[in-house]
Amino acid sequence: MSISRNMGLTPGRPPVVGGTTLAVTQSSIIIGSIGGLLLRCSASTWRNEDNTAQSSSTLRFEQDATEILHQLHPQAQKKLIRHLEIWAASGRKKYINARDIFTSKPNFDLIFPSFEAITEFEPHVGPITAIATSPFHRNLFLTVGVDGSFKLRSALQSPALSYSTGVINGVGRDCAPVPLYAADWSKARPLVFAVAGGEGGVQI
Repeated sequence: MSISRNMGLTPGRPPVVGGTTLAVTQSSIIIGSIGGLLLRCSASTWRNEDNTAQSSSTLRFEQDATEILHQLHPQAQKKLIRHLEIWAASGRKKYINARDIFTSKPNFDLIFPSFEAITEFEPHVGPITAIATSPFHRNLFLTVGVDGSFKLRSALQSPALSYSTGVINGVGRDCAPVPLYAADWSKARPLVFAVAGGEGGVQI
């Protein structure tokens, strides 16, 4: 997963982000991470109907192989076909199926490009444990984490719309928030949701 806008990550080095939870909306995929970052990836898919690269090739592609090629960006498609032509020439192979594509050991970044994830939301302090999208409003979602906080968010802005810390245990320096591990929305009332903590408590 590549990060297009990072928060405190080393420039020039592809970071490894450990995902903990995710939610799928109509327009994006939202991923919570171990470090508390909240990432958003595009849920759109690519469909390349241009058969120019295939028709100009000396190879013939079976239906399952054609389906894979149609999912690729035109430049990636051309590179993969060129790779297959070189591979097939050594074995005098003319017809290519999906299994042949993977047997040829291509650069898998051509077939499975990394998502471009955007770290544009206010993070949690520590792992995010649950993300819940509103069944009534496509831009509203809720996140909770081991920092004991729950945040009501809009997909249209970086800061949380509302923020609260759940139950606090202890007194003075020994006090600490109870981690939250689950969240969900009411299916009947648009402004009602619940969060659950590590000690079995539920807040509505």
